Amino acid sequence: METKEEQLPARYAYIFSLPRPRRVQVNPLTLIVIGSLPLVSIFLIYSGLQSVSTKASFLFPTLGLLVAATLIAASSFTLWKLRRDMNLLKSGELAIGVVARQKLVFAGGRGGRRTRSKIRYCFKDPAGQLFQGTCTDNSKKLLVNMPVPVFYKAEDPEQNVSICTTLCELKAD
Repeated sequence: METKEEQLPARYAYIFSLPRPRRVQVNPLTLIVIGSLPLVSIFLIYSGLQSVSTKASFLFPTLGLLVAATLIAASSFTLWKLRRDMNLLKSGELAIGVVARQKLVFAGGRGGRRTRSKIRYCFKDPAGQLFQGTCTDNSKKLLVNMPVPVFYKAEDPEQNVSICTTLCELKAD
């Protein structure tokens, strides 16, 4: 019978040798999103207040406040997800999941249509209970029946994240 390390591709094998708490670092793009969106919101609020003080149209400040609120909400959600992912990667249990479903979804964008890969993965906890998670695989490299490392909270395995879709990454010493 294969061990956990033998079931995973070589690029994931080192994960089982990392001691807890594991060292985690944040992706640079995530830091930019968390930092820049509130800054843009501050500028939008400031410019809205300036236009109100000059008796300009009421539409611009209202629209600016709505956009600012949306940007702050997006930044807050990203920060919440980052903190959850960091905690799971640092001290969460590790299981080998299997991609159960992979679907290419069209996403609009400039310059034509792009596709995103939505995956569903399944994993078992030490008691043998089956859990699943869904995520977007930005690399588009995960296919059905491929193994993937999954970090989960021991008390609540419904809180889980696969290594390929997290907002942070493990540091190898």
